[in-house]
Amino acid sequence: MRAILINPYTTSINEVVYNGKITDLYRLLSWLDHRVNVVEIAGYLVGNDALFVDEEGHFKSNKRYFRIGERSFVGCGIVIGTKRNGDDKDATIGLVEIQTLVAFMGASHV
Repeated sequence: MRAILINPYTTSINEVVYNGKITDLYRLLSWLDHRVNVVEIAGYLVGNDALFVDEEGHFKSNKRYFRIGERSFVGCGIVIGTKRNGDDKDATIGLVEIQTLVAFMGASHV
């Protein structure tokens, strides 16, 4: 299914394919030595799209941050659509729309 990956290490935002399995979520959110083993929903965006991030990101070295609005997040984030029953679906937010919402903060956290 269509998802959007926010990568503060490469300062990129791209559409990706997510197969619906937790192991794929871990893979997509991991970057080099920043391995992800636990995820959390950090919040919801347009149309029940959920932002997933590394729940243990603040405990890892080599941190990179991004911000949406007033909230900042460590490591990569992935936007996945959710149905009313909690099942995953294609992300509904557009790539250009999410690009306007995200600001990359590098290694600093303000």
